[in-house]
Amino acid sequence: QDLDVVRLSTKNIKNYTQAIKPVTRTRMPYDTSWSYLIGPGDILSIDVYDHPELTMPAGPDRSASENGFRVQADGRFFYPHIGEIEAGGRSIEQVRSDLSQKLRQIIPEPQVVARVAEFNSQSVLVGGEVNAPNRQTLNSVPLTLFQAVNAAGGGTEEADLSRITVKRNGHTYGVDLNGFLRANYVQNNPILRAGDVVHVPELRNEQAYILGEVDKPSVVDLAKEPINLTQALANQGGLKEVRADARG
Repeated sequence: QDLDVVRLSTKNIKNYTQAIKPVTRTRMPYDTSWSYLIGPGDILSIDVYDHPELTMPAGPDRSASENGFRVQADGRFFYPHIGEIEAGGRSIEQVRSDLSQKLRQIIPEPQVVARVAEFNSQSVLVGGEVNAPNRQTLNSVPLTLFQAVNAAGGGTEEADLSRITVKRNGHTYGVDLNGFLRANYVQNNPILRAGDVVHVPELRNEQAYILGEVDKPSVVDLAKEPINLTQALANQGGLKEVRADARG
Protein backbone atom coordinates (compact mmCIF):
# COMPACT_ATOMS: atom_id res chain seq x y z
CA GLN A 1 0.00 0.00 0.00
CA ASP A 2 1.40 3.37 -1.06
CA LEU A 3 1.79 5.96 1.68
CA ASP A 4 2.69 9.62 1.49
CA VAL A 5 4.87 10.64 4.43
CA VAL A 6 4.60 14.31 5.36
CA ARG A 7 7.13 15.81 7.77
CA LEU A 8 5.39 18.45 9.85
CA SER A 9 7.12 21.68 10.74
CA THR A 10 6.21 25.17 11.90
CA LYS A 11 6.05 26.20 8.24
CA ASN A 12 3.52 23.67 7.01
CA ILE A 13 1.55 22.71 10.14
CA LYS A 14 -1.11 25.33 9.44
CA ASN A 15 -1.98 23.52 6.21
CA TYR A 16 -3.08 20.50 8.24
CA THR A 17 -4.76 22.27 11.15
CA GLN A 18 -8.40 23.31 11.23
CA ALA A 19 -9.19 25.88 13.89
CA ILE A 20 -12.20 25.07 16.05
CA LYS A 21 -14.38 28.16 16.09
CA PRO A 22 -17.93 28.56 17.37
CA VAL A 23 -20.49 29.24 14.68
CA THR A 24 -21.52 32.87 14.94
CA ARG A 25 -24.59 32.56 12.76
CA THR A 26 -26.79 30.01 11.08
CA ARG A 27 -28.20 29.79 7.60
CA MET A 28 -31.66 29.65 9.15
CA PRO A 29 -33.59 32.95 9.20
CA TYR A 30 -33.60 34.43 12.68
CA ASP A 31 -36.78 36.22 13.74
CA THR A 32 -37.60 37.10 17.36
CA SER A 33 -41.23 37.98 16.69
CA TRP A 34 -43.94 35.53 17.70
CA SER A 35 -47.71 35.72 17.57
CA TYR A 36 -49.86 32.62 17.83
CA LEU A 37 -52.28 32.38 14.91
CA ILE A 38 -55.49 30.47 15.49
CA GLY A 39 -56.12 27.34 13.45
CA PRO A 40 -58.59 24.44 13.07
CA GLY A 41 -59.03 22.45 16.26
CA ASP A 42 -58.25 25.32 18.62
CA ILE A 43 -60.86 26.02 21.29
CA LEU A 44 -61.67 29.63 22.14
CA SER A 45 -63.05 30.94 25.42
CA ILE A 46 -65.12 34.12 25.06
CA ASP A 47 -66.70 36.16 27.86
CA VAL A 48 -68.89 39.26 27.55
CA TYR A 49 -69.13 41.24 30.80
CA ASP A 50 -72.64 41.79 32.17
CA HIS A 51 -74.15 39.57 29.48
CA PRO A 52 -74.20 36.00 30.75
CA GLU A 53 -76.57 34.98 27.95
CA LEU A 54 -73.67 35.45 25.53
CA THR A 55 -71.24 33.43 27.62
CA MET A 56 -71.29 29.66 27.67
CA PRO A 57 -71.18 28.82 31.39
CA ALA A 58 -68.63 26.26 32.56
CA GLY A 59 -70.17 23.92 35.12
CA PRO A 60 -68.33 22.62 38.17
CA ASP A 61 -67.29 19.48 36.30
CA ARG A 62 -66.55 21.10 32.96
CA SER A 63 -63.50 23.10 31.97
CA ALA A 64 -63.38 26.24 29.83
CA SER A 65 -62.02 24.18 26.95
CA GLU A 66 -65.02 21.82 27.12
CA ASN A 67 -67.43 24.77 26.97
CA GLY A 68 -65.46 26.82 24.48
CA PHE A 69 -65.92 27.44 20.78
CA ARG A 70 -64.07 24.98 18.55
CA VAL A 71 -62.57 26.35 15.35
CA GLN A 72 -63.75 24.21 12.47
CA ALA A 73 -61.77 22.93 9.50
CA ASP A 74 -62.67 26.03 7.46
CA GLY A 75 -61.16 28.28 10.16
CA ARG A 76 -64.50 29.57 11.44
CA PHE A 77 -66.61 29.13 14.57
CA PHE A 78 -70.24 29.93 15.34
CA TYR A 79 -71.12 32.57 17.93
CA PRO A 80 -74.72 33.15 19.15
CA HIS A 81 -76.65 36.08 17.65
CA ILE A 82 -73.77 36.85 15.28
CA GLY A 83 -73.15 33.74 13.22
CA GLU A 84 -69.91 32.60 11.64
CA ILE A 85 -66.72 34.32 12.80
CA GLU A 86 -63.47 34.04 10.84
CA ALA A 87 -60.62 32.91 13.12
CA GLY A 88 -58.18 30.81 11.08
CA GLY A 89 -54.83 32.50 10.52
CA ARG A 90 -55.71 35.36 12.84
CA SER A 91 -54.50 36.34 16.31
CA ILE A 92 -56.82 36.16 19.32
CA GLU A 93 -56.75 39.97 19.52
CA GLN A 94 -58.05 40.23 15.95
CA VAL A 95 -60.87 37.82 16.76
CA ARG A 96 -61.75 39.77 19.92
CA SER A 97 -61.84 43.02 17.98
CA ASP A 98 -64.08 41.47 15.32
CA LEU A 99 -66.46 40.12 17.96
CA SER A 100 -66.64 43.49 19.72
CA GLN A 101 -67.48 45.27 16.51
CA LYS A 102 -70.28 42.85 15.57
CA LEU A 103 -71.72 42.73 19.10
CA ARG A 104 -72.21 46.51 18.98
CA GLN A 105 -75.17 45.81 16.72
CA ILE A 106 -76.83 44.03 19.65
CA ILE A 107 -75.52 45.66 22.84
CA PRO A 108 -73.85 49.04 23.48
CA GLU A 109 -70.13 49.12 24.21
CA PRO A 110 -69.57 45.37 24.68
CA GLN A 111 -66.60 44.37 26.83
CA VAL A 112 -65.24 41.18 25.34
CA VAL A 113 -62.49 38.96 26.76
CA ALA A 114 -61.19 36.26 24.43
CA ARG A 115 -58.43 33.71 24.84
CA VAL A 116 -57.34 30.37 23.42
CA ALA A 117 -58.53 27.79 25.97
CA GLU A 118 -56.91 24.85 24.21
CA PHE A 119 -54.08 24.89 21.65
CA ASN A 120 -54.47 22.10 19.11
CA SER A 121 -53.69 23.37 15.62
CA GLN A 122 -49.94 24.02 15.58
CA SER A 123 -47.03 21.81 16.53
CA VAL A 124 -43.43 20.83 15.78
CA LEU A 125 -41.78 17.41 15.61
CA VAL A 126 -38.47 16.63 17.31
CA GLY A 127 -36.64 13.39 16.46
CA GLY A 128 -33.25 11.77 15.91
CA GLU A 129 -30.71 11.46 18.70
CA VAL A 130 -32.93 12.70 21.53
CA ASN A 131 -34.03 10.66 24.52
CA ALA A 132 -37.77 11.12 23.97
CA PRO A 133 -38.73 12.01 20.36
CA ASN A 134 -42.09 13.74 20.41
CA ARG A 135 -44.62 16.17 18.97
CA GLN A 136 -44.79 19.50 20.79
CA THR A 137 -47.81 21.78 20.64
CA LEU A 138 -47.17 25.48 20.10
CA ASN A 139 -48.98 28.09 22.16
CA SER A 140 -48.86 31.81 22.95
CA VAL A 141 -45.33 31.47 24.39
CA PRO A 142 -42.59 31.18 21.72
CA LEU A 143 -40.74 27.84 21.58
CA THR A 144 -37.00 27.98 20.85
CA LEU A 145 -34.88 25.19 19.40
CA PHE A 146 -33.08 24.62 22.71
CA GLN A 147 -36.38 24.38 24.59
CA ALA A 148 -37.74 21.90 22.04
CA VAL A 149 -34.67 19.63 22.26
CA ASN A 150 -34.76 19.85 26.05
CA ALA A 151 -38.48 18.97 26.09
CA ALA A 152 -37.63 15.90 24.01
CA GLY A 153 -35.39 14.63 26.80
CA GLY A 154 -32.25 16.35 25.57
CA GLY A 155 -29.65 14.89 23.24
CA THR A 156 -28.35 11.35 23.71
CA GLU A 157 -24.66 10.61 24.28
CA GLU A 158 -24.31 10.16 20.53
CA ALA A 159 -26.11 13.41 19.61
CA ASP A 160 -24.32 15.99 17.49
CA LEU A 161 -25.90 19.31 18.51
CA SER A 162 -23.67 21.19 16.07
CA ARG A 163 -25.42 19.71 13.00
CA ILE A 164 -29.13 19.92 13.85
CA THR A 165 -31.43 20.29 10.86
CA VAL A 166 -34.78 22.08 10.81
CA LYS A 167 -37.14 21.43 7.91
CA ARG A 168 -39.49 24.34 7.19
CA ASN A 169 -41.69 25.06 4.18
CA GLY A 170 -39.77 22.69 1.93
CA HIS A 171 -36.34 23.97 2.97
CA THR A 172 -33.79 22.28 5.22
CA TYR A 173 -31.68 24.52 7.44
CA GLY A 174 -28.57 23.57 9.40
CA VAL A 175 -28.29 24.92 12.95
CA ASP A 176 -25.29 24.69 15.28
CA LEU A 177 -26.98 24.65 18.68
CA ASN A 178 -23.57 24.32 20.34
CA GLY A 179 -22.89 27.87 19.19
CA PHE A 180 -25.69 28.96 21.52
CA LEU A 181 -24.84 26.62 24.41
CA ARG A 182 -21.10 27.37 24.45
CA ALA A 183 -20.90 30.96 23.24
CA ASN A 184 -24.48 32.27 23.72
CA TYR A 185 -24.99 33.09 20.03
CA VAL A 186 -28.74 33.75 20.13
CA GLN A 187 -28.94 33.38 16.34
CA ASN A 188 -28.21 29.69 16.87
CA ASN A 189 -31.32 29.25 18.98
CA PRO A 190 -34.15 30.22 16.61
CA ILE A 191 -37.83 30.36 17.46
CA LEU A 192 -39.63 27.42 15.89
CA ARG A 193 -42.68 27.79 13.67
CA ALA A 194 -45.71 25.61 13.04
CA GLY A 195 -44.85 22.52 11.01
CA ASP A 196 -41.10 22.59 11.72
CA VAL A 197 -39.39 19.18 11.84
CA VAL A 198 -36.27 19.12 14.03
CA HIS A 199 -33.73 16.31 13.55
CA VAL A 200 -30.75 15.80 15.86
CA PRO A 201 -28.13 13.69 14.00
CA GLU A 202 -25.68 11.15 15.32
CA LEU A 203 -22.06 12.13 15.85
CA ARG A 204 -19.96 11.51 12.78
CA ASN A 205 -17.13 9.02 13.05
CA GLU A 206 -14.08 11.29 13.32
CA GLN A 207 -10.90 9.51 14.38
CA ALA A 208 -7.16 9.98 14.40
CA TYR A 209 -4.58 7.21 14.79
CA ILE A 210 -1.65 7.42 17.19
CA LEU A 211 1.03 4.96 16.04
CA GLY A 212 4.77 4.43 16.37
CA GLU A 213 6.90 4.86 19.47
CA VAL A 214 4.16 5.69 21.95
CA ASP A 215 3.27 3.74 25.06
CA LYS A 216 -0.20 2.70 23.85
CA PRO A 217 -0.83 3.04 20.08
CA SER A 218 -4.54 3.56 19.63
CA VAL A 219 -7.43 5.40 17.99
CA VAL A 220 -8.39 8.87 19.23
CA ASP A 221 -12.02 10.01 19.07
CA LEU A 222 -12.29 13.56 17.71
CA ALA A 223 -16.07 13.72 17.42
CA LYS A 224 -17.02 14.85 20.92
CA GLU A 225 -14.42 17.51 21.67
CA PRO A 226 -11.32 19.08 20.05
CA ILE A 227 -7.96 17.65 21.06
CA ASN A 228 -4.42 18.72 20.18
CA LEU A 229 -1.39 16.56 19.50
CA THR A 230 0.10 16.89 22.99
CA GLN A 231 -3.17 15.86 24.61
CA ALA A 232 -3.55 12.89 22.29
CA LEU A 233 -0.05 11.63 23.02
CA ALA A 234 -0.49 12.12 26.76
CA ASN A 235 -3.76 10.17 26.73
CA GLN A 236 -1.93 7.24 25.15
CA GLY A 237 0.78 7.15 27.80
CA GLY A 238 3.19 9.55 26.12
CA LEU A 239 6.28 8.85 24.04
CA LYS A 240 8.68 6.00 24.74
CA GLU A 241 11.62 7.79 26.32
CA VAL A 242 14.36 5.63 24.83
CA ARG A 243 13.20 5.05 21.26
CA ALA A 244 10.86 7.95 20.40
CA ASP A 245 12.10 10.94 18.43
CA ALA A 246 9.86 13.87 19.43
CA ARG A 247 11.44 16.04 16.74
CA GLY A 248 10.05 13.85 13.94
